[in-house]
Amino acid sequence: MLCFCENKQHATEIGLYRGAVRELVGMLSTQQEKGKKGKKGKKGKKGKKGDEAVSGAALCLENAAGLLLQLTVCERNVSEVVKEGCIPLLVGLLKAKGSSLAVVQYSTCILASLGLDETHHAQLLEAGSPPYLIKASAPPEED
Repeated sequence: MLCFCENKQHATEIGLYRGAVRELVGMLSTQQEKGKKGKKGKKGKKGKKGDEAVSGAALCLENAAGLLLQLTVCERNVSEVVKEGCIPLLVGLLKAKGSSLAVVQYSTCILASLGLDETHHAQLLEAGSPPYLIKASAPPEED
């Protein structure tokens, strides 16, 4: 995964791979669909096959959300991420009870980043994004 200290060029290059952003957004969608069906395995018991599948899915979700966050340092990628429909998926992850701390953090950061741009406000509100993630318009200056 990219580090934030690396330059935007790497994020731009990854975003240029045909279908890269679509696949990452698809991973978010797939993991939410699996999560709705319920977890397998018994609560509190380790070592069961169902537990391994859940932790593998959670890791996949964390990695996809983390990479999407890092790709959003490039404006071209932001447009692609929004076009691929990630806003409702990220809001869903943010609100899901079973989301890991990392997924909540990544989702919050991506949505807050999108909330800085007024062109995304309507989509964020429609998806049910928490209002604190949407930058308020500057109040008119008083004379």
